[in-house]
Amino acid sequence: MIKFSSFNNFSFKAGLLFVPLVTTIVSVSCLLSSPPTKIAATSGRSNKPSNIIDVTDITLIGGVVFAYWARQQRKLKGQKDMSTAKPDIDLPQDDFEDWDNQFIRQTSVEAPTSEAIVLKTANEDRSEEYRQILQTSDRYEWNQWREENPSVAINLAGIDLSGRSLRGYNFFRVDFRDANLERADMRDADLKFADLRHANLTSSNLSSADFSYAQMQGCNLSHSLLHWVEGCGADLMNANISFSSVMGANLRSTILTQANLESSNFLIATLDGAVLNRANCQSTRFEASSLLGCLFKGSNLEQTDFHWAETEGCDVDIDETDLVKAA
Repeated sequence: MIKFSSFNNFSFKAGLLFVPLVTTIVSVSCLLSSPPTKIAATSGRSNKPSNIIDVTDITLIGGVVFAYWARQQRKLKGQKDMSTAKPDIDLPQDDFEDWDNQFIRQTSVEAPTSEAIVLKTANEDRSEEYRQILQTSDRYEWNQWREENPSVAINLAGIDLSGRSLRGYNFFRVDFRDANLERADMRDADLKFADLRHANLTSSNLSSADFSYAQMQGCNLSHSLLHWVEGCGADLMNANISFSSVMGANLRSTILTQANLESSNFLIATLDGAVLNRANCQSTRFEASSLLGCLFKGSNLEQTDFHWAETEGCDVDIDETDLVKAA
Protein backbone atom coordinates (compact mmCIF):
# COMPACT_ATOMS: atom_id res chain seq x y z
CA MET A 1 0.00 0.00 0.00
CA ILE A 2 1.10 3.57 -0.69
CA LYS A 3 1.41 5.86 2.40
CA PHE A 4 2.16 9.56 2.74
CA SER A 5 3.26 11.56 5.75
CA SER A 6 0.57 13.00 8.06
CA PHE A 7 1.95 16.48 7.38
CA ASN A 8 1.11 16.21 3.69
CA ASN A 9 -2.42 15.01 4.49
CA PHE A 10 -2.94 17.92 6.94
CA SER A 11 -1.70 20.49 4.41
CA PHE A 12 -4.00 19.20 1.72
CA LYS A 13 -7.12 19.17 3.96
CA ALA A 14 -6.34 22.59 5.43
CA GLY A 15 -6.04 24.01 1.92
CA LEU A 16 -9.45 22.67 0.99
CA LEU A 17 -11.03 24.62 3.89
CA PHE A 18 -8.93 27.78 3.62
CA VAL A 19 -9.78 28.86 0.07
CA PRO A 20 -13.61 28.91 0.38
CA LEU A 21 -13.30 30.56 3.83
CA VAL A 22 -11.21 33.42 2.42
CA THR A 23 -13.62 33.82 -0.51
CA THR A 24 -16.61 34.14 1.88
CA ILE A 25 -14.86 36.73 4.09
CA VAL A 26 -13.96 38.88 1.09
CA SER A 27 -17.53 38.76 -0.22
CA VAL A 28 -19.08 39.78 3.11
CA SER A 29 -16.56 42.63 3.54
CA CYS A 30 -17.46 44.07 0.16
CA LEU A 31 -21.17 43.85 0.98
CA LEU A 32 -20.85 45.72 4.29
CA SER A 33 -18.41 48.38 3.15
CA SER A 34 -20.60 49.83 0.35
CA PRO A 35 -24.23 50.75 1.16
CA PRO A 36 -26.71 49.91 -1.57
CA THR A 37 -27.59 52.66 -4.07
CA LYS A 38 -30.72 52.86 -6.14
CA ILE A 39 -30.66 52.91 -9.88
CA ALA A 40 -32.89 55.49 -11.63
CA ALA A 41 -36.51 54.49 -11.83
CA THR A 42 -36.69 55.63 -15.42
CA SER A 43 -34.75 52.60 -16.46
CA GLY A 44 -37.91 50.52 -16.36
CA ARG A 45 -36.14 47.68 -14.57
CA SER A 46 -36.27 46.41 -11.04
CA ASN A 47 -33.83 48.16 -8.72
CA LYS A 48 -30.89 46.03 -7.59
CA PRO A 49 -27.99 47.23 -5.53
CA SER A 50 -24.88 47.52 -7.71
CA ASN A 51 -22.59 46.22 -5.00
CA ILE A 52 -24.47 42.89 -5.07
CA ILE A 53 -23.21 42.37 -8.64
CA ASP A 54 -19.69 43.05 -7.49
CA VAL A 55 -19.99 40.53 -4.68
CA THR A 56 -21.38 37.95 -7.09
CA ASP A 57 -18.47 38.47 -9.44
CA ILE A 58 -16.00 38.14 -6.61
CA THR A 59 -17.69 34.95 -5.44
CA LEU A 60 -17.59 33.51 -8.98
CA ILE A 61 -13.93 34.36 -9.37
CA GLY A 62 -13.18 32.80 -6.03
CA GLY A 63 -14.95 29.60 -7.05
CA VAL A 64 -12.93 29.40 -10.28
CA VAL A 65 -9.69 29.96 -8.38
CA PHE A 66 -10.67 27.28 -5.90
CA ALA A 67 -11.49 24.78 -8.66
CA TYR A 68 -8.17 25.44 -10.39
CA TRP A 69 -6.31 25.13 -7.08
CA ALA A 70 -8.06 21.83 -6.26
CA ARG A 71 -7.18 20.46 -9.71
CA GLN A 72 -3.51 21.34 -9.24
CA GLN A 73 -3.51 19.70 -5.84
CA ARG A 74 -4.95 16.47 -7.30
CA LYS A 75 -2.30 16.52 -10.02
CA LEU A 76 0.50 17.02 -7.52
CA LYS A 77 -0.94 14.27 -5.36
CA GLY A 78 -0.94 11.87 -8.32
CA GLN A 79 2.67 12.70 -9.15
CA LYS A 80 3.60 12.16 -5.53
CA ASP A 81 1.89 8.76 -5.61
CA MET A 82 3.89 7.68 -8.67
CA SER A 83 7.19 8.92 -7.30
CA THR A 84 6.89 7.39 -3.82
CA ALA A 85 4.85 4.26 -4.55
CA LYS A 86 6.46 0.88 -3.99
CA PRO A 87 5.24 -2.49 -5.22
CA ASP A 88 3.53 -4.79 -2.78
CA ILE A 89 6.04 -7.54 -3.65
CA ASP A 90 9.69 -6.77 -3.16
CA LEU A 91 11.74 -8.12 -6.09
CA PRO A 92 15.50 -8.36 -6.03
CA GLN A 93 17.31 -5.58 -7.80
CA ASP A 94 19.05 -8.14 -10.01
CA ASP A 95 15.72 -9.09 -11.56
CA PHE A 96 15.09 -5.51 -12.63
CA GLU A 97 18.57 -5.35 -14.14
CA ASP A 98 17.91 -8.57 -16.08
CA TRP A 99 14.69 -7.13 -17.46
CA ASP A 100 16.48 -3.94 -18.50
CA ASN A 101 19.26 -5.86 -20.17
CA GLN A 102 16.78 -8.04 -22.03
CA PHE A 103 14.90 -4.97 -23.26
CA ILE A 104 18.15 -3.40 -24.45
CA ARG A 105 19.08 -6.56 -26.32
CA GLN A 106 15.71 -6.72 -28.05
CA THR A 107 15.60 -3.08 -29.11
CA SER A 108 19.20 -2.43 -30.11
CA VAL A 109 21.00 -3.30 -33.35
CA GLU A 110 23.99 -5.44 -32.57
CA ALA A 111 27.11 -6.10 -34.56
CA PRO A 112 27.75 -9.69 -35.74
CA THR A 113 28.45 -11.81 -32.72
CA SER A 114 30.86 -14.65 -32.31
CA GLU A 115 27.90 -17.05 -32.54
CA ALA A 116 27.05 -15.75 -36.04
CA ILE A 117 30.68 -16.16 -37.07
CA VAL A 118 30.70 -19.73 -35.76
CA LEU A 119 27.48 -20.51 -37.68
CA LYS A 120 28.94 -19.10 -40.91
CA THR A 121 32.09 -21.16 -40.40
CA ALA A 122 29.97 -24.26 -39.82
CA ASN A 123 28.17 -23.72 -43.12
CA GLU A 124 31.48 -23.31 -44.91
CA ASP A 125 32.79 -26.50 -43.34
CA ARG A 126 29.77 -28.41 -44.68
CA SER A 127 30.99 -27.84 -48.23
CA GLU A 128 33.77 -30.28 -47.44
CA GLU A 129 31.10 -32.75 -46.36
CA TYR A 130 29.32 -32.36 -49.70
CA ARG A 131 32.58 -32.88 -51.57
CA GLN A 132 33.20 -36.04 -49.60
CA ILE A 133 29.69 -37.32 -50.35
CA LEU A 134 30.23 -36.71 -54.07
CA GLN A 135 33.65 -38.32 -54.08
CA THR A 136 32.55 -41.48 -52.24
CA SER A 137 29.00 -42.06 -53.55
CA ASP A 138 27.70 -43.30 -56.87
CA ARG A 139 25.07 -41.64 -59.00
CA TYR A 140 22.09 -43.31 -57.33
CA GLU A 141 23.22 -42.47 -53.81
CA TRP A 142 24.02 -38.87 -54.73
CA ASN A 143 20.74 -38.30 -56.56
CA GLN A 144 18.75 -39.84 -53.73
CA TRP A 145 20.51 -37.63 -51.19
CA ARG A 146 19.93 -34.61 -53.47
CA GLU A 147 16.21 -35.37 -53.75
CA GLU A 148 15.99 -35.58 -49.97
CA ASN A 149 17.83 -32.27 -49.59
CA PRO A 150 16.66 -30.14 -52.54
CA SER A 151 17.06 -26.79 -50.76
CA VAL A 152 20.65 -27.32 -49.63
CA ALA A 153 23.07 -24.89 -51.29
CA ILE A 154 26.00 -27.03 -52.45
CA ASN A 155 29.31 -25.27 -52.85
CA LEU A 156 31.78 -27.28 -54.95
CA ALA A 157 33.76 -24.29 -56.20
CA GLY A 158 37.27 -25.24 -57.29
CA ILE A 159 36.68 -28.98 -56.99
CA ASP A 160 38.75 -31.30 -59.17
CA LEU A 161 36.56 -33.89 -60.93
CA SER A 162 38.66 -34.24 -64.05
CA GLY A 163 38.08 -37.50 -65.91
CA ARG A 164 35.27 -38.43 -63.52
CA SER A 165 32.13 -40.20 -64.74
CA LEU A 166 29.23 -37.95 -63.69
CA ARG A 167 26.64 -39.17 -66.14
CA GLY A 168 23.07 -38.49 -65.04
CA TYR A 169 24.05 -36.69 -61.82
CA ASN A 170 21.71 -34.12 -60.32
CA PHE A 171 23.71 -30.90 -60.04
CA PHE A 172 20.75 -28.54 -59.90
CA ARG A 173 21.93 -25.13 -58.62
CA VAL A 174 25.34 -26.52 -57.65
CA ASP A 175 28.24 -24.07 -57.44
CA PHE A 176 31.02 -25.27 -59.79
CA ARG A 177 32.90 -21.99 -60.09
CA ASP A 178 36.53 -22.51 -61.17
CA ALA A 179 36.01 -26.28 -60.97
CA ASN A 180 38.18 -28.65 -63.02
CA LEU A 181 35.85 -30.87 -65.05
CA GLU A 182 38.25 -31.59 -67.88
CA ARG A 183 37.44 -34.80 -69.78
CA ALA A 184 34.50 -35.43 -67.41
CA ASP A 185 31.62 -37.55 -68.65
CA MET A 186 28.57 -35.43 -67.81
CA ARG A 187 26.06 -36.87 -70.27
CA ASP A 188 22.43 -36.45 -69.18
CA ALA A 189 23.54 -34.41 -66.16
CA ASP A 190 21.11 -31.90 -64.63
CA LEU A 191 22.95 -28.58 -64.48
CA LYS A 192 19.96 -26.25 -64.51
CA PHE A 193 20.72 -22.94 -62.78
CA ALA A 194 24.20 -24.22 -61.91
CA ASP A 195 27.13 -21.85 -61.52
CA LEU A 196 29.92 -22.88 -63.91
CA ARG A 197 31.69 -19.56 -64.22
CA HIS A 198 35.31 -20.01 -65.34
CA ALA A 199 35.02 -23.77 -64.98
CA ASN A 200 37.32 -25.96 -67.08
CA LEU A 201 35.21 -28.32 -69.21
CA THR A 202 37.78 -28.92 -71.93
CA SER A 203 37.25 -32.18 -73.87
CA SER A 204 34.24 -33.04 -71.70
CA ASN A 205 31.13 -34.85 -72.88
CA LEU A 206 27.94 -32.95 -72.07
CA SER A 207 25.67 -34.63 -74.64
CA SER A 208 21.99 -34.48 -73.64
CA ALA A 209 22.88 -32.53 -70.50
CA ASP A 210 20.60 -29.72 -69.35
CA PHE A 211 22.30 -26.47 -68.35
CA SER A 212 19.33 -24.18 -68.91
CA TYR A 213 19.70 -20.79 -67.24
CA ALA A 214 23.14 -21.73 -65.95
CA GLN A 215 25.82 -19.13 -65.29
CA MET A 216 28.71 -20.16 -67.56
CA GLN A 217 30.55 -16.91 -68.19
CA GLY A 218 34.17 -17.47 -69.12
CA CYS A 219 33.99 -21.28 -68.95
CA ASN A 220 36.13 -23.41 -71.28
CA LEU A 221 34.17 -25.88 -73.41
CA SER A 222 36.68 -26.22 -76.22
CA HIS A 223 36.94 -29.62 -77.96
CA SER A 224 33.81 -30.79 -76.16
CA LEU A 225 30.73 -32.75 -77.20
CA LEU A 226 27.45 -30.93 -76.65
CA HIS A 227 25.07 -32.96 -78.82
CA TRP A 228 21.39 -32.29 -78.10
CA VAL A 229 22.05 -30.27 -74.98
CA GLU A 230 19.38 -28.04 -73.40
CA GLY A 231 20.78 -24.60 -72.71
CA CYS A 232 17.87 -22.15 -72.95
CA GLY A 233 18.65 -18.84 -71.29
CA ALA A 234 22.18 -19.84 -70.30
CA ASP A 235 24.80 -17.10 -70.01
CA LEU A 236 27.91 -18.09 -71.98
CA MET A 237 29.44 -14.66 -72.30
CA ASN A 238 33.20 -14.86 -73.05
CA ALA A 239 32.98 -18.66 -73.07
CA ASN A 240 35.32 -20.75 -75.22
CA ILE A 241 33.33 -23.25 -77.31
CA SER A 242 35.85 -23.52 -80.12
CA PHE A 243 36.38 -26.78 -82.05
CA SER A 244 33.36 -28.33 -80.35
CA SER A 245 30.36 -30.23 -81.67
CA VAL A 246 27.06 -28.63 -80.65
CA MET A 247 24.85 -30.54 -83.08
CA GLY A 248 21.11 -30.41 -82.39
CA ALA A 249 21.53 -28.23 -79.30
CA ASN A 250 18.67 -26.11 -78.00
CA LEU A 251 20.25 -22.76 -77.17
CA ARG A 252 17.27 -20.43 -77.42
CA SER A 253 17.85 -17.00 -75.91
CA THR A 254 21.38 -17.84 -74.79
CA ILE A 255 23.97 -15.13 -74.34
CA LEU A 256 27.08 -15.79 -76.42
CA THR A 257 28.45 -12.27 -76.47
CA GLN A 258 32.21 -12.27 -77.19
CA ALA A 259 32.20 -16.07 -77.09
CA ASN A 260 34.71 -18.03 -79.14
CA LEU A 261 32.84 -20.41 -81.47
CA GLU A 262 35.66 -20.88 -83.96
CA SER A 263 35.41 -24.03 -86.10
CA SER A 264 32.54 -25.42 -84.03
CA ASN A 265 29.65 -27.38 -85.52
CA PHE A 266 26.13 -26.12 -84.77
CA LEU A 267 24.43 -28.38 -87.30
CA ILE A 268 20.59 -28.34 -86.93
CA ALA A 269 20.94 -26.46 -83.67
CA THR A 270 18.32 -23.97 -82.43
CA LEU A 271 19.59 -20.53 -81.44
CA ASP A 272 16.45 -18.44 -81.83
CA GLY A 273 16.84 -15.11 -80.05
CA ALA A 274 20.45 -15.81 -79.08
CA VAL A 275 22.90 -12.93 -78.69
CA LEU A 276 26.21 -13.43 -80.52
CA ASN A 277 27.43 -9.85 -80.63
CA ARG A 278 31.20 -9.58 -81.13
CA ALA A 279 31.46 -13.37 -81.10
CA ASN A 280 34.18 -15.18 -83.01
CA CYS A 281 32.30 -17.37 -85.47
CA GLN A 282 35.19 -17.93 -87.86
CA SER A 283 34.69 -21.16 -89.81
CA THR A 284 31.68 -21.99 -87.63
CA ARG A 285 29.02 -24.20 -89.22
CA PHE A 286 25.39 -23.20 -88.73
CA GLU A 287 24.07 -25.50 -91.43
CA ALA A 288 20.31 -26.12 -91.25
CA SER A 289 20.21 -24.30 -87.92
CA SER A 290 17.43 -22.02 -86.69
CA LEU A 291 18.82 -18.53 -86.13
CA LEU A 292 15.59 -16.56 -85.99
CA GLY A 293 16.11 -13.13 -84.49
CA CYS A 294 19.76 -13.70 -83.59
CA LEU A 295 22.11 -10.78 -83.06
CA PHE A 296 25.50 -10.84 -84.80
CA LYS A 297 26.59 -7.23 -84.35
CA GLY A 298 30.34 -6.86 -84.65
CA SER A 299 30.87 -10.62 -84.95
CA ASN A 300 33.56 -12.36 -86.95
CA LEU A 301 31.69 -14.36 -89.61
CA GLU A 302 34.67 -15.16 -91.78
CA GLN A 303 34.06 -18.43 -93.64
CA THR A 304 30.94 -19.03 -91.54
CA ASP A 305 28.55 -21.56 -93.10
CA PHE A 306 24.86 -20.58 -93.08
CA HIS A 307 23.66 -23.09 -95.71
CA TRP A 308 19.96 -23.99 -95.26
CA ALA A 309 19.86 -22.03 -92.01
CA GLU A 310 16.78 -20.02 -91.04
CA THR A 311 18.03 -16.49 -90.57
CA GLU A 312 14.85 -14.41 -90.66
CA GLY A 313 15.06 -11.44 -88.36
CA CYS A 314 18.80 -11.73 -87.78
CA ASP A 315 20.45 -8.44 -86.95
CA VAL A 316 23.87 -8.19 -88.57
CA ASP A 317 25.77 -4.91 -88.63
CA ILE A 318 27.39 -5.10 -92.08
CA ASP A 319 29.80 -2.27 -91.31
CA GLU A 320 31.19 -3.94 -88.20
CA THR A 321 30.80 -7.61 -89.12
CA ASP A 322 33.42 -9.61 -90.98
CA LEU A 323 31.54 -11.53 -93.69
CA VAL A 324 34.56 -12.69 -95.69
CA LYS A 325 33.60 -15.86 -97.52
CA ALA A 326 30.50 -16.29 -95.38
CA ALA A 327 28.05 -18.60 -97.04
